Amino acid sequence: MNEGVRLAARFALPAYRNGACGTGTLPVESLMECAAGGSCQGVRNELSHFATLYPYLKTAGHIMGQEDPFQLDAVKAYWLGGGGLFRAKPEHFDFLLAEMLLRGFPIKHLPNIKRAAPKRFVPFHLYHILLGHELSGGNLAKLHGVNNCMVRYGVIKEVSGQEIGVSLLSLVEKEGQFKFEVQTETVAYDVRVIESSLKPGSTIAVHLGWVCEDLTEDKISSVNLLYWTKEVVTIYNQHRADR
Repeated sequence: MNEGVRLAARFALPAYRNGACGTGTLPVESLMECAAGGSCQGVRNELSHFATLYPYLKTAGHIMGQEDPFQLDAVKAYWLGGGGLFRAKPEHFDFLLAEMLLRGFPIKHLPNIKRAAPKRFVPFHLYHILLGHELSGGNLAKLHGVNNCMVRYGVIKEVSGQEIGVSLLSLVEKEGQFKFEVQTETVAYDVRVIESSLKPGSTIAVHLGWVCEDLTEDKISSVNLLYWTKEVVTIYNQHRADR
């Protein structure tokens, strides 16, 4: 089984489950089975129909010299960050836009996207989310959707059944800029996907209120998620200051 497909399924599952991404033709349980380490039949094809996820994965793979966008390194770079993102250049943003157009993205929206995008491009999930926020008006007083959709680094405070109280690195507005604030929320997890024993002090990655990855033993991914979250916020704050 392709571990990259499995990791992509883990992070894409909550968006697919709520109908935000994909065609919706594959049963949600198929993504769950794949995310939990079982059969991934049909999952790669379904993820390939995610209108923006797949172009971002293609771009990350292209930057890293990987023909298969579902190679683990490319998938990790997009969702959790990685050293390969340092290779991203402005021209790779044009590669991303071309991939989006191939999948039916309306060409009339390209000028707006180019105006909203920072000069520095990084094919990282938070970059993708903040670009969408900018395109929708960039109201910093309304960051609930951004915080819910971004992959957030969290430290578990309490575990109760399949619900977790967690401190999450989140975004707030201060003086017209994105700033970080730790917010405590309750999120869900599934023992079929997160096989390790979560406990207070464990570090996790959360997307759309769902635990996608236990980072406690994966120190590299833990550092990468923190680093690239902060780096992309810096990129967008500079973009705002330059306007």
